Amino acid sequence: MRVLWLTNIMLPVCARALGLAWSEREGWLTGCHGRMEAEAQLSRREGHAPEFELSVAFPAVDERSCYRAGAEPLRVGETVFYGFMEELTRPEEYDATIESSLREILKVAKPDVIHIFGTEFPHTLAMLRICELEGVPRSRVLISMQGVCSQIARDYMGGLPKRVQTSRTLRDILRRDSLMQQQAKMIRRGERESEALGLAVHVAGRTAFDRESVLRVNGSLHYHELQETMRPVFYEAPGDGAMSSGAGTHTLFLAQGDVPFKGVHWAIAALSRLVARYPDARMRVAGNDVSGVSALRIGGYGRYLRQLIGESGLGERITFLGYIDAQRMREELLHCETFLCPSSIENSPNSLAEAMLSGVPCVASRTGGIPSMADDGTEVSFFKKNDPEDLADKVSALWEDTGAAARMGQQARARALVQHDPENNYRTLTAIYREIGR
Repeated sequence: MRVLWLTNIMLPVCARALGLAWSEREGWLTGCHGRMEAEAQLSRREGHAPEFELSVAFPAVDERSCYRAGAEPLRVGETVFYGFMEELTRPEEYDATIESSLREILKVAKPDVIHIFGTEFPHTLAMLRICELEGVPRSRVLISMQGVCSQIARDYMGGLPKRVQTSRTLRDILRRDSLMQQQAKMIRRGERESEALGLAVHVAGRTAFDRESVLRVNGSLHYHELQETMRPVFYEAPGDGAMSSGAGTHTLFLAQGDVPFKGVHWAIAALSRLVARYPDARMRVAGNDVSGVSALRIGGYGRYLRQLIGESGLGERITFLGYIDAQRMREELLHCETFLCPSSIENSPNSLAEAMLSGVPCVASRTGGIPSMADDGTEVSFFKKNDPEDLADKVSALWEDTGAAARMGQQARARALVQHDPENNYRTLTAIYREIGR
């Protein structure tokens, strides 16, 4: 069976073959691809053709990674890669030329099944519009939900004060990218997502939240439960106890915080409360530091974070780490005392799954699909979203009772090992392929 993936990024294995840089974003795709590749290679060694022949279409980063009609596509191992041009910096704008690019790929790949990962970019809608023109019925297309754009749009501001929501910096004016404009762009992405879901037949999700969201748009969808496989390093045993490295350090770790709905402003407010009880309290944040850029490049949200940090006197206690790879992420998790997910809206954040797999005590907002990932109080401690006082109280409770926190981390890891089991996920995924591809 020929399976074509349509992804949001170039997979690292493809980038390495082309000598290009790659992104750690959507790192779980690497885990899923690795499993598919391993099965195909095993079949070859045993002398028979793989059950699934995989190809991957992705937004190209430059001409080197872009597939041209009539050219030989890039093959790495058992996987064939097709890049196409798409303007990812303006995902709210629909470019019809993507349709012709995808049609050229379909003519060569000739898939029996198409698996689209995410609804965040125009290529999802483009594929659903043109697949039947190249002989692939929409009944053979599977969309895996990642975020839910329409819901992110609703909660995009993350409870920011109105004065911040409507503020604009010079950067915002020049780039036409103020917070209000960012939310408007997300609303348009949500509209495209709804159009895509209206055309879809099969959707895969992993939370009660995404199930309810997609069925609200299209009640006739076939919904498949499919968990994600995380990056391999996070399945490794944490060592001598889940908290051995981080216990007693009073360090919070966040996976990212460059947009309002990720809630880093609430984490800063909570840290202000925690330092009164824990003078050594610290916070480390992975990802883009929107508050640390020059005056000409700072946006409204970055300016607000800078203001909060300055007014609270927390500058020496907060470290923005920039983008980090899986190994560094793992190290940060094992050297913090608590992982924090303060988002106003999430579906099923992989950062929380990776923290749970690492056995780290976690505090997360009770929002979106997060309650489907863990039991409150025994596996993850939930707090009321956009409530820094409740957030600080939940963190403080774990810091006061390190034994209970360690047990919570251990139980979270046990839950995550089952929920994100690579073998079970692979079996479920391939069963879906067989079902819709027959």
